[in-house]
Amino acid sequence: MAKLSIHTQKLDNCINWLKTFPNNAKPTYIHTIDPSRWAVEECNTLDINVIVRHSYKYDFNSDLARDDWLSGKSAYQAASEFIYECQRSEWYPGCWGIVTPPAMAVPGHQHLEWAKEFMESCVVLARQDGKECIVANVPTGNNGFAVDGARYYGCQEYGSPDLLSQAPYHALRYREWYLAIPNAQGLFLLECGVTNAVAGGPDEGYLYHSQTPDYYWEHSLLAYHNELLKDNYVKCAFIFQRSGFKDAESDPNLGQRGWDAFEIENTIIDQKLVNLYAEGEEGNMGYIEQYPDLYNAWVNAGGVENNFKTFVIGQKAARGEHITDEEVEAVVERAHSGINELRLIGLRPLV
Repeated sequence: MAKLSIHTQKLDNCINWLKTFPNNAKPTYIHTIDPSRWAVEECNTLDINVIVRHSYKYDFNSDLARDDWLSGKSAYQAASEFIYECQRSEWYPGCWGIVTPPAMAVPGHQHLEWAKEFMESCVVLARQDGKECIVANVPTGNNGFAVDGARYYGCQEYGSPDLLSQAPYHALRYREWYLAIPNAQGLFLLECGVTNAVAGGPDEGYLYHSQTPDYYWEHSLLAYHNELLKDNYVKCAFIFQRSGFKDAESDPNLGQRGWDAFEIENTIIDQKLVNLYAEGEEGNMGYIEQYPDLYNAWVNAGGVENNFKTFVIGQKAARGEHITDEEVEAVVERAHSGINELRLIGLRPLV
């Protein structure tokens, strides 16, 4: 199962592109900022779950969150005000889930416990409306933290000049902290990509390095995706960005190329993402149909369907590449021999 999707600031501009994905092989999730009701409803007809970040005063502004804590405002009151704004938004009825304000607190901040209570209250209030709530949402280079009652966690991961260049201190850092969180049910990489900010430069994307979209796909996005496939708890990673703002003046941290240096819209990456889903789904399903007894044994031993699709078929098939008969035989043999081991070690990949 493919785990890459997009972060977009203009969901309306993405609908026609999303309709080019095969009916049985579309992204499960998409991440966006304050979309229109129409765009959310269109995604719902495509069976794509919309995760929304509502633009809020705490976004990337831990000082304002700390000020509210110092003022004596209760975390529950602050959360109620945030959720109320979400509820009044046109996108709220159709969204699958919401994101608590990103980077409002990280480990080491004075107001961290207050922020945790804020997020805990958001989880409760959103769940009353049948919505999921993704918490923590720490910026790249930071560890996440546990929030009582939360099911889903989020973070951002970047690198420079390639996404994995600073791994595991930026990209793949989630492996350091996520598994220690009790009762967590899934992780979302709410933003991922290349920014020169992690190397001490301006906050500019892959085009800052004069990379072609094809190079960016092969050396950053696909390489990162192949790492994510090893971790069944990763739900989705959202590439920053497709269909984004163009105004570099809106953020003083951005360099001269602004948001355009991150843009993947109308590049070869559009088609690469479609192919990743279409070819991977075709290969996975064909393998399951060819070896139904092996698939049933996998599930009965405690494995989950998506884990089987992703790993037993192998990453080559997920990329739509040809698998030889010898490779298939080797995979089948190893999968059969690993069924008993699966009962003991959980969902570790077998190939």
